[in-house]
Amino acid sequence: MQQDRSTGWRLGSNRSIQFRFQVIGIITGAVLSVIMCRIFLEAFPVLQQNQHLHPELRDGAAANWQSAMTYKFVGVLNTLSQDKTKTLVVMGIGILVGFAINCARRFWMKGERYLAWKDRSTPNKSIDWVLDAVLLASPYAASFGGFVEFKTSLWWGIGGILSSSIAWGLTQRRKQVPAGGSPGEGEVLPEDMSPTSLIGGGLIAGASLFVLYVGIRSLIASGAIDKIFGG
Repeated sequence: MQQDRSTGWRLGSNRSIQFRFQVIGIITGAVLSVIMCRIFLEAFPVLQQNQHLHPELRDGAAANWQSAMTYKFVGVLNTLSQDKTKTLVVMGIGILVGFAINCARRFWMKGERYLAWKDRSTPNKSIDWVLDAVLLASPYAASFGGFVEFKTSLWWGIGGILSSSIAWGLTQRRKQVPAGGSPGEGEVLPEDMSPTSLIGGGLIAGASLFVLYVGIRSLIASGAIDKIFGG
């Protein structure tokens, strides 16, 4: 939906029609996900195993089926009947910390006085980088790093560094372009509508299509589809 928003903004599409089709896609996807879940469970029995009870599967037969969010949800469901007072306290602290970080980034670090201070000298820019990338990084990044494996988080971090570097280079280049040009040139876009964000979205879509092909090929080879739909 984020990619549609940025693409639609550039093309000037009718956002109401765009949103209606997205709703249709969400409803259709919810139905198809149940069907696809059954197919994959039949084709790959390891997916029926509870990785919380059998953690050895995470580095073995289920190594290629990692899903941090699913693992997290299953863990919550397994402990609903247990006393998790300490867990709730830690979650509350996490919410407060995330809220404080977001308020600092949104209201303090984007304020006129802070922006003027940041551009005043090179040491100030260095301090701003430490605050932005380390001390007051995104709450989402902090939570992501808390339950996703280091190897996966490292790839995300490298991508973020490359994206920020490219965005900085483009910003410096725009400053050297004389006034004028095409309509809308020089307009500041939200971060999720930047060129690097669109390229990243395209890479994600391309990888998804490739994995879809691999999944379909694996399902056909396993004979699961014939078992379910062919009797």
